[in-house]
Amino acid sequence: MKFLVLCLIALIHQSASQSPQASCQFENSIDYTCVLTLTNPNGLNNITEIEVNHMPNRTNDDVVIVRTSIFSTSRNIPSIICDTFRNLRSIDMFRTGLTKIDEDSVSNCKLLELMTVRFNQIADIHPNAFAENAELRTVQLDANNLTSVPENLFENNKKLVEINLSQNGLAVLPKKLLSGLSELRGLFLTHNQISEIYEDTFADATNITSLGLGNNSLTYLPDKIFSSLYNLLDVYLQNNQLMKFNPYWFQNAKSLRALYLSNNGITYFPEDSFVNFYKLRELMLDRNPIQKLPGKIFASLGELTWLDLENCQLVYLDPSLFLSTYNLWMLKLANNDIYELPGGVFGSLKYLATLDMTNNQLQAISSTSFYFHPDLRTVRFGQNQINAVDEKFLDVVNVTQLNMEQNVCADGFWNDDSETKELFRTELRVCFENYIEPPQYCPIGNEYERICELEAQTASLTLENAGIRRDLEGLAARIEQLERLISSSP
Repeated sequence: MKFLVLCLIALIHQSASQSPQASCQFENSIDYTCVLTLTNPNGLNNITEIEVNHMPNRTNDDVVIVRTSIFSTSRNIPSIICDTFRNLRSIDMFRTGLTKIDEDSVSNCKLLELMTVRFNQIADIHPNAFAENAELRTVQLDANNLTSVPENLFENNKKLVEINLSQNGLAVLPKKLLSGLSELRGLFLTHNQISEIYEDTFADATNITSLGLGNNSLTYLPDKIFSSLYNLLDVYLQNNQLMKFNPYWFQNAKSLRALYLSNNGITYFPEDSFVNFYKLRELMLDRNPIQKLPGKIFASLGELTWLDLENCQLVYLDPSLFLSTYNLWMLKLANNDIYELPGGVFGSLKYLATLDMTNNQLQAISSTSFYFHPDLRTVRFGQNQINAVDEKFLDVVNVTQLNMEQNVCADGFWNDDSETKELFRTELRVCFENYIEPPQYCPIGNEYERICELEAQTASLTLENAGIRRDLEGLAARIEQLERLISSSP
């Protein structure tokens, strides 16, 4: 008998310990916040009340934010939350153990604007989960276990500004998922398994400015897939399996400022690839097997500041390649097979601050590749085959950090911010001694052709007054100065 009583007590205690419970600690910030401790490991929806102890002169109607505490656990979102706090604008259930969102989970939160359920295990969402949340602006569903989402999930959420479905297992984006979402600004679908997107998927979402499609399995995109996205600013397509770049994709996105195409399988970019990208500031083409780029491919990119061409199997740089990218300050060309730098190839990059050419096939460095770069402070030539350096190189750049590791004539990484650059001159002495002035090559049609010709005529004149060169601004001033040098020579 005593044994039966003990068992009964144990069962009652176990049942009580498994009963779902909810309680709030309140934060009296600008927005009255309930920090909810939710104990509901079985995902039951039978919680009848939330234990509250309000601050003075506060009621349930004053609560506008519910945020679960780090001690909370629940497989679902109990409807008691919205039944209790009818004026909620934000629900945040980060790392709570959620596995689903039911039809009635947030249906009574009519004023809900922000729904954050990141880093859970949600695998199922009812098609009408957000049907009653007409004020919803932001939905953060990233880092869950979704393999699909209902096509009409956001049908009644016309005010949505941001949707984040990154880090799930989505394979296909429903064709009408974004129907009617004309206010949408940010759509983030990175780190999924998306292999196909329908051509008119974005037809209604005309105001998207930031689009994240990186780290998926895309091999092909329809010609007009982004044709309705006139307001695009940032596009992330890195780490996919795209085999070609189509200039028609972004022909209407004339305000584009960042394009990430890193680590795809693109072998060729047509010369008109970026013809309308007048406002582009960041372009990431690294880790594509490009090998060669057309000379005028960047002709429209006068606002470009960051260009990444690392790991592209590039062998040759056209002398006109960077002619129009005069605002570029970061140029990354590491891990290619570039064997020479043509005369004037970096000539127009007057704001260039960092040049990385690590691990190429360079054998010599000539000052004529650079002309004049007062802002070029960091240069990385490590892991090449350099056996000769033009000493005038140090006169036309203002480098303070120079990497020449694992080269033939020098092996080191040095910092020298002095005006004389004595450290660099000492360490590169052998490189200077090995340098032989090559025949001058002046590329036809290049804006720097006249400068190149004048420099050829004054080859016997050394750049003794580097300070004069540092004061020259613009091509006209430079040509005028060189002509003066010619006329004054014996």
